[in-house]
Amino acid sequence: MITTKIKNKANLKVIVVSIVSVSILILMLVISTVMDYYAAGVSIKGERVGFVESESELAALVDEVENELSRENQNANIQVEDQAIDLDIMAKPKEDVKMLSEQQLKEKLVSTDTVEAKVSAITVNGKPVLYVGSRADANSVLSAVKQKYTVKGQNVVAKFQEDVAVTTAAVDVNSSSLMSTKTAITYLLSGNEKVQKYKVKKDDTDWDIAKAHGMTEKDIQKANPDIDTDVIKEGDILNLSKIEPFVHYQVTATVSGKEKTKYKTKKIETDELYKGEKQVRTKGVKGESYVTKRAVYVNGTIKKADVLEEKVIKDPKTRVLVVGDKERSEYDGGSSSSSGSDGGGSYIGGNGSLSNPLRSLNVSSPFGSRWGRLHAGIDFSGSTGTPIYAAASGTVISSGWNGGYGNAITISHGNGLVTLYGHCSALYVSDGEHVSRGEKIAAVGSTGNSTGSHLHFEVRRGGTPVNPWNYL
Repeated sequence: MITTKIKNKANLKVIVVSIVSVSILILMLVISTVMDYYAAGVSIKGERVGFVESESELAALVDEVENELSRENQNANIQVEDQAIDLDIMAKPKEDVKMLSEQQLKEKLVSTDTVEAKVSAITVNGKPVLYVGSRADANSVLSAVKQKYTVKGQNVVAKFQEDVAVTTAAVDVNSSSLMSTKTAITYLLSGNEKVQKYKVKKDDTDWDIAKAHGMTEKDIQKANPDIDTDVIKEGDILNLSKIEPFVHYQVTATVSGKEKTKYKTKKIETDELYKGEKQVRTKGVKGESYVTKRAVYVNGTIKKADVLEEKVIKDPKTRVLVVGDKERSEYDGGSSSSSGSDGGGSYIGGNGSLSNPLRSLNVSSPFGSRWGRLHAGIDFSGSTGTPIYAAASGTVISSGWNGGYGNAITISHGNGLVTLYGHCSALYVSDGEHVSRGEKIAAVGSTGNSTGSHLHFEVRRGGTPVNPWNYL
């Protein structure tokens, strides 16, 4: 019996020890769940932004952010301000520890201006003009400009007229000033619009002026809508509006080839036309020569040329331009025997300042009150496709769909005089284009609010519709 008791005591001791051990393990597990969690707290410029497991994890996150921002910023070298980031180990309840993601770190670095893009700037005369991702990109941009204006010839000398350089710069990430190489090339050559005044010299023509200033004759007419540039005279002041690029690439070379030679214009005055009217009696024809010259090109346009040798292939033919010198008589209020109506009585004779928009004028609806409101023009009947002609020289204000007018053209003739041609089936001129008196501009049709094929013709003075018969 003693022995048995001793055995039972030993078993009891084992049981007690086991219970205590399990209790300790349970207690340790419970303690581990409520104890503080050790993590690395990340602060940017003093503001807590989250936690990471270790310093190496933070370094990896920063690398990922830099790579992503580089891809978003033309592969620029992205640099994070390391001194602005603090890392400290601390114990916190596990439920309070929020691990920092790559996106969160990226947003915080950008919003706190802790990251910047190291890029390359193209400078012109010491001033930055644009930014690209790298020096290689900047050199590609400049090479593209040079290639665009390369001239084939002998003894070629090429250079930028300005002091053009590539420098290192820093810009904010996602900056709108940072460009792709394609955009940078276009921007560098586009530049800004500049307007200058030019006083016409003796024997100047619009062709001479356009060629000397890198423009076209249409460019000059568009910049001077109130002037008929075909009959400019000495002393006239013209606006020369053009885009001035940021850089000018100059190429000097000896070149040879066929060239057109300009024709002269001979002006003859006549009392058969009113002042301001003109007619081409003989059309000018350009000549042709084979020329060898030492030329200076700037952005592809010849600025100076010394002719070394010229062989005439065909002589130019002089243009003969007849210009009117007849004074217009004041309107005397008298009536005319011509057919037509002003919508309220007899037809008032016009002063002839506008020519007929159709070869034959057959009125289908006159100017004046119609259906309880003003009919602001005259309707001339005509079959679809019949040519419509500009009533005077001027600049096309609009050419296209115009509400109830359908396909329509509006032309400004200067001094507040405007004509409109509505319901056209076809339009032959475009916005901003200069047209001459009698030039075919459209075709009769029935577009818009129309019940049949006809031309709706309006004349406006200072924006107010007036009776067209007073001008035809």
